[in-house]
Amino acid sequence: MNRLEPERGPRLGLIAVGLLLAIAAAIILVSSRTAPPSPAAAPSAVPRTTGRGPVGQPAEPGGAPALALERTVFAPGEPIRVRFVAPRYADDAWIGVIPSEVAHGDEALNDQHDVSYQYLSGRTSGELTFVAPRPGRWDLRLHTTDRSGVETASVSFSVQPILHDLTGVWIAEDGSRCRVRQVDDQLFWLCDERKGSEGPVVAHGVLVGRTATLRLARIPAAPTARPDAELRPPEDPLVGGAVVLSVEGADALRATEAVPAGFAARWQRAPAPAPALPAK
Repeated sequence: MNRLEPERGPRLGLIAVGLLLAIAAAIILVSSRTAPPSPAAAPSAVPRTTGRGPVGQPAEPGGAPALALERTVFAPGEPIRVRFVAPRYADDAWIGVIPSEVAHGDEALNDQHDVSYQYLSGRTSGELTFVAPRPGRWDLRLHTTDRSGVETASVSFSVQPILHDLTGVWIAEDGSRCRVRQVDDQLFWLCDERKGSEGPVVAHGVLVGRTATLRLARIPAAPTARPDAELRPPEDPLVGGAVVLSVEGADALRATEAVPAGFAARWQRAPAPAPALPAK
């Protein structure tokens, strides 16, 4: 018994040291598990693989969604240019022409009623051109995606069948006078009072919205031995020439492109004659 007692003391000391080391290791382990990770090690909330977030959700804001038109009244077939700003939507985000009476908000419902549409294809701003549909009240509506998305912006416009009736007498800036008849969207011109005239000029064309496009021809002033040469001399710019006029209000026309020599670029509607006074 007396020989064993000296050995018991060192063993107890080693056991105590081991227990202290185990407690210290446990404290360090618990502290490392509960400490917040460093900012550099924090994982991204949304994985980035294609540059887009989940379908219909912007990953990189490109601006609050908005649509804008230069004007809100058009004629059937007239181009409609719409400017747009949008966040980074899915590639199949789209803008469509939809009747105004369709309820707003539901992309799937709008998809059932659109008459034309275009995709943004990842763009966050720009301009798209649509063609005005039949007369009525319409909206251009922006959607986050073509797969159960959400409508996020809209702008309204109307389509009217005839904006202007150009029937009447028109006076050019050089003093020439032309008589015009409009039938629906068809235009017929007769210019037989022209400065420096070498014969009357006639024209036929079409009016789409505020743009009149005419094709010109000269009528021979007198019979000739070679009527084909008189009707279509190769040097005559008024034979087969084209003119594009912008309707600026009800009483003014202006060429938007270069006009053939001999045809004026600006026209004003002649004032209506005063009514005749009754005989006394």
